[in-house]
Amino acid sequence: MTATSSRRPKTMAALSYLLPVVGPVVALLFGRAHLATWHALQSLLLTLILIVTGLIWTLLAWVLNWIPILGAIAGVMLFALVPLAFIALLIAHVVGIRLALQGSFGVVPFFGTLLGSLLPVNAGLSDNG
Repeated sequence: MTATSSRRPKTMAALSYLLPVVGPVVALLFGRAHLATWHALQSLLLTLILIVTGLIWTLLAWVLNWIPILGAIAGVMLFALVPLAFIALLIAHVVGIRLALQGSFGVVPFFGTLLGSLLPVNAGLSDNG
């Protein structure tokens, strides 16, 4: 195996985190390695969590807005959780890039237990690139 061919799965895996939605699709289509598939699926789940977080806050704020005065205040207070979730997702993406470039099948922080249970790594698989 050449140095270039051994780097390709790592590059495709890291690409999954750098280009949300597009990167994982490219990695799934052209990666052909277990490492690229693992990180592509993990990145897609992180992106899904990011989208769902925004949608949940929007729905809760809309529902709370029906409560006079206190509802609007509660909606604004709940918004403080959205940037925290986005920062956690950003950290998870950065750690995912590092894990991908190291060739590791590790899970990202904060969401690792959820993602690890949804995407179990088969210990018998080898990464043939």
